[in-house]
Amino acid sequence: MRQVGIEGLSVERGLELFDTAMGLDDPALVPIQLDLPTLRRTADNLPEIFRVLSQGSATGRRRREAVSKAGPALAERLAGLDADARSALVLEVVRAEAAGVLGHAGPEAIHPERAFQELGFDSLSAVEFRNQLNVVTGLRLPPTLIFDYPSPDVLTTHLLTELAPDAAGPDQVDEDEQVRRILQTIPINRLRDAGLMRSLLELGGVQAPAGADDDGEGAGGSIDELDAESLISMALDEFELDGPTAEAGS
Repeated sequence: MRQVGIEGLSVERGLELFDTAMGLDDPALVPIQLDLPTLRRTADNLPEIFRVLSQGSATGRRRREAVSKAGPALAERLAGLDADARSALVLEVVRAEAAGVLGHAGPEAIHPERAFQELGFDSLSAVEFRNQLNVVTGLRLPPTLIFDYPSPDVLTTHLLTELAPDAAGPDQVDEDEQVRRILQTIPINRLRDAGLMRSLLELGGVQAPAGADDDGEGAGGSIDELDAESLISMALDEFELDGPTAEAGS
């Protein structure tokens, strides 16, 4: 069956699909794992239903058509672009694939700096997203992709290092900026729950208020009034200003 694009299901995957089906109103559902690239290669010899499935949804077809503008090999296309154009192209691919998986009409629905989980991804859609990117990029990306690289712009930076490593430079792969972006996707309450609020502020040279890692009341509400971007920027900016001076005096 694998030769025609139908793969086996593990017990765990089957149960996941069963749970998903239980929450839907469709009268008849078939749990099946399809290898779409194989289906497309053999589409002429398949029954009608499989030919339709191999083409994907209208949204999926539009997404593939948009991606195809980059040429048959995305890495080759990137090699002829400058840093800004490379970043823009890969981000477009990431947003288009994410929009297609989530059922949006176009990539404009995917904000580059919003966390994938905030955009609506769950474990099943995350795997589908990873699989789509594997096809488009030719890479073998991890199942934990959206957790390792939690927003479209962070993922774009990672994909650029994989697809165009020789072109990567300080302007393209700025580790400090990547850290900022990752930290900005973490809700403040999670920093507090993990006991990291005080340490983060003190690393940035900011005097942490009493109870910074508690429920926020000890800070008089001042910490909770900051969004993640403001908090991280405050801490990192203070560190950049005070750090070199402190080292020079030691």
